[in-house]
Amino acid sequence: MGTVASFHAHLSASELRCHTSLQQPLALGVAVASSHQATTLFVPENGFTSLNLPLHPNRAGALSTRSTHPETFHRVNTLLHTLRLTVSVTNPFADYTKGEEMRLVADSQPPAGWEHTAGLTVSCSKLDGARIKGGNSTLNCGLCYACVTRRGAFIGAEIDDSTIYLSDNLTGTARSELLERRYSDRAAISYATARGIDDDAIDAGTWPPDADLDAISDLAERGLAELGKVDLT
Repeated sequence: MGTVASFHAHLSASELRCHTSLQQPLALGVAVASSHQATTLFVPENGFTSLNLPLHPNRAGALSTRSTHPETFHRVNTLLHTLRLTVSVTNPFADYTKGEEMRLVADSQPPAGWEHTAGLTVSCSKLDGARIKGGNSTLNCGLCYACVTRRGAFIGAEIDDSTIYLSDNLTGTARSELLERRYSDRAAISYATARGIDDDAIDAGTWPPDADLDAISDLAERGLAELGKVDLT
């Protein structure tokens, strides 16, 4: 077995909106893996987010990229094979929701204090709190799609969430402004959790030849269940 290289792309909010956001770091990851004679490059992301399924008919996707979508990795691996490179790219958490990922960590005897460390990380895709009076751009907003996925993961994994969310800190007109700024995300999430994601939307997607659409549908339902646990008001 070849050496296994691990790679986790940390993307800024602006990069998350760019369809090519992963190309450069992925290329660098493949280059590093090849230089170490590694055969597998891990790009970890929760499977539900990677699916990028439409939450509402007027949204082509969850407003995130397809950087870790199964079809993306299939095409990347086809390209690497064509180039006669021995590295393959894989997502070790492709079959898990974010909450299931966190539960895996909790059940693996992690170092003491890991929950606190998890609460200090940043998932927010907006980080525009400084534009709101009394706000803070360094805090997870708590109401964008990425933050709701994060909050649902803590709840689903039954892990105390020590994250300081902007939505919990603001009051009055400032909080009302944040709610208005996140109206699109909140409405789409509410719609999806109430109605589910149509299997036709999954069937119409682009998937690797060996994709199990029933398993993908089940993953989507579990991911939506986590989102549904979050208070969006």
